[in-house]
Amino acid sequence: MTITTGLKYIWGKKFMLIALLLLVILLPGAVERPLQIQNTAVITALGIETGAPQISVSCEILVPDPGKRTPKYESVTASGDDITNILNSVGKGRGQYISLAHCSAVVFSGKPDTAILKKLLKYAGLRTNTAVISNGSPAYLDSEKIERVLKYNAENNIKKTTIDDILRNT
Repeated sequence: MTITTGLKYIWGKKFMLIALLLLVILLPGAVERPLQIQNTAVITALGIETGAPQISVSCEILVPDPGKRTPKYESVTASGDDITNILNSVGKGRGQYISLAHCSAVVFSGKPDTAILKKLLKYAGLRTNTAVISNGSPAYLDSEKIERVLKYNAENNIKKTTIDDILRNT
C-alpha cells in the first residue's frame, strides 16, 4: 500500500464518519417536527361584517389533505371587537398560526373599512394586491366562486379593486 492510497483510505473513513455524525445529529429534529403547513391555518378568503359594537369574521381555511388533488376547505366564523384578536382566537382554537398570504379576496358586508385593512396588512402577510369585494355576503364565502368571479373579471378586462387601490384613495 502506498502513502497516497493510505491517505485516500483514511480520508474516506473520516468523510463517512462526519456524514454519519451529521445524520445522527440532524435526523431526530427533522423527524420530530410537524410540517409547517400543519401548524398554519391558510385563509383563502375572508369575510368581514362590520357593525356596532362587534365585528363578525368568516374565514375559509384550506385544510391540507395529503394524497388528494382537490383541496378541502373549512369555514370558521368568529366575532369580537378587534380583527387581530378575532383571527388570533381562530388560530388558537385550531392550534395553528394564521396566514393570510394566500387570501384571494376580502369580502365586506358594506363599505371597506381602511382601519381593518391596515391591521390585516400588518398582522399576517395579507398582500396589497388582494381583491376587495364590497357589499358582498361575508357569511357565505366560497373560494371557488370568488376565483371564478375574479377570473371572469380578468378575462373581460374588468379591473379588480385591491387593498392597495383603497388605501391609496384614503
